[in-house]
Amino acid sequence: MAESPDAHELVVWTDRAHERLIEATLAALGSGWRILGVAGPAASPPDRLATNAGLRCLDDLRSLVIDHPARVALISSSDTPTLDELDEATERCDVVVLTESLASDLASCTDHKKRLGPRLDRILYAPRFSECPGMLAATEPTSVLGEPRMVTCEICLARCETRLATGLFHAWQSVLESQEMPEEVSASLVGGQVEPANQIRGSLAIAGRLAGAGSSLIAVSDQTGRWERRMRMIGPDGSLEVTDDGYRLLDADGSIMDRAGEPESRRTQADLIAHQLARLVEGPGYGQGGSDSVERVTACCEATILSLRTGQSESPAKLLQLR
Repeated sequence: MAESPDAHELVVWTDRAHERLIEATLAALGSGWRILGVAGPAASPPDRLATNAGLRCLDDLRSLVIDHPARVALISSSDTPTLDELDEATERCDVVVLTESLASDLASCTDHKKRLGPRLDRILYAPRFSECPGMLAATEPTSVLGEPRMVTCEICLARCETRLATGLFHAWQSVLESQEMPEEVSASLVGGQVEPANQIRGSLAIAGRLAGAGSSLIAVSDQTGRWERRMRMIGPDGSLEVTDDGYRLLDADGSIMDRAGEPESRRTQADLIAHQLARLVEGPGYGQGGSDSVERVTACCEATILSLRTGQSESPAKLLQLR
């Protein structure tokens, strides 16, 4: 497919484990984007992606963004970028888009904030649930529903393309956009491993208790073999169910008051990343909600991992106080 003369420019850092995901994402983006450079770790280079793009595959992320400063740096790799690499990427590129979560603990969050400063807000995560077509369409029904008493979030991952820790990050990010941070978090994991924190595997079940009358329930698994996300927000007068493709608003008797899109999502992870990237370049003002928002999400993730280790409920707020 021929590139558009005014195509948006991007560079890609990925590895073989994520190469297929990035290829599918670029295919979904179409001719409106131009790849300036491709790079990946020397031990797992994305040679096929580079060859198909007619580019030489580099093995250094800093060299990639120095040689090819672009509108977007798309990073999708099993290895977390170093602070030096993030510093260079956020300096050279307008936006750095990650498909895997960055910090697994608040100490790392603090390091990122100190080193990157305001440029930390240039780091975005994709595909973010609030940017999917279903959630975007549900903006008005969400306001009609009001503050939910209970929020449930279910995320199923394709094991080879996304870490469970990333699914956990996306889940808490989605929940905290609808509710305040829980007072306590209790978690359990089956069919997998707990250590190290950013390499957990299996199926996670998490319960969050808010200081008031609210609660949250999260289920994240990398055991299903396919990508799927679903949220349900339950209020006193009804509920709202949202998928990547659409939503249903129900009253307290279960009658459908409003709906849009498909109740079962047919979009792939690559489709959703491409959709978010396309929205990203539509104009200014797009962001993650600031570093404080990321810190709250990370605190809930860290409390979840701590609960898995201790078998007890843990407090995200206390972790924030102790950092």
